[in-house]
Amino acid sequence: MKQVFSQAAVTCNAMTDKITNPKFSTLLIFGLGMTILISGALYIISFMWWFQRDAIIALVCAPTIIFLLLTIWLDRRFSFKLKRYSVLTIGILLLALLLFGPTKKRLIESTENKGKLILTTIKEYKNKFGEYPKSLEDPFFVDLNKSSLPFRPFHYQTFNDKDGPNCEIYYISFDGYIGHLRADADKWFYVD
Repeated sequence: MKQVFSQAAVTCNAMTDKITNPKFSTLLIFGLGMTILISGALYIISFMWWFQRDAIIALVCAPTIIFLLLTIWLDRRFSFKLKRYSVLTIGILLLALLLFGPTKKRLIESTENKGKLILTTIKEYKNKFGEYPKSLEDPFFVDLNKSSLPFRPFHYQTFNDKDGPNCEIYYISFDGYIGHLRADADKWFYVD
């Protein structure tokens, strides 16, 4: 029994040593995990229209700075080498904040192009059958990609305006906006 406890203590000490004195592979795995976590947080926060900057500061930046201060204290107090995790996290955060704006712009452009393709297909449907489809679930649209941004679908609606029947597709975009593209328009317009 004594041998089992001593083996468990040795295993626990080895694991603690791997965490507190990280090697490159440990830092790589941690970095990949933090990249996914920070990117996911920025993606989710980017759909908020209110207090977006405050949410990024409160939910992403502040915990990162607290983590840095905690690891500096632990390094000094117990001679660990945890500060590497914090520095890596701050580097990933800064890189994510720098890349998220251009990435968001590319996602919006890609989504607008997908929407134009969907609207072109809807117009083809109207030319073939003489009316707009009831929904995008019609078998005519089975091969069409109907997702806008990742995990965000396009929505479709028909309505009557001064020129007769019309339709539009729309999707929930970043920053709390909703992007609309009408069948009789060439450009997307965004409302909040």
